[in-house]
Amino acid sequence: MKECGFTGKDFIDTIIHYRITYLPKHIVPLIEAKEKDP
Repeated sequence: MKECGFTGKDFIDTIIHYRITYLPKHIVPLIEAKEKDP
C-alpha cells in the first residue's frame, strides 16, 4: 500500500467518508419504504 502513496489511514478515512456520504442515501429510502409498509 505504501508504494503507491496510499497508507492504511488513508484507506480507513476513505471507508469512513464512503460510509458517511453514500450509505445514508441507500439506507434512508429503505427505512422509509419499510415504515410505509403495513
